[in-house]
Amino acid sequence: VQTCALPICLRLLEAYLKEYPFITRAQYARLAGRSVKQAVTDLNGFIEVGVLMRYGAGRNVVYAKALPKP
Repeated sequence: VQTCALPICLRLLEAYLKEYPFITRAQYARLAGRSVKQAVTDLNGFIEVGVLMRYGAGRNVVYAKALPKP
């Protein structure tokens, strides 16, 4: 599996979220060709910049597009 650079990963993620309402860590890892540990780091980075929101806790975490700020 080939890994992607972060801007490319973001484009893949945005395309995925246009089709599906949310993504899990494992789904993102497969989509981006990253390890699950690196996927979590990427997803947390996307949360920090306001691209994603995290829902749930523990093994039930999913990530969805962040709501626009009012």
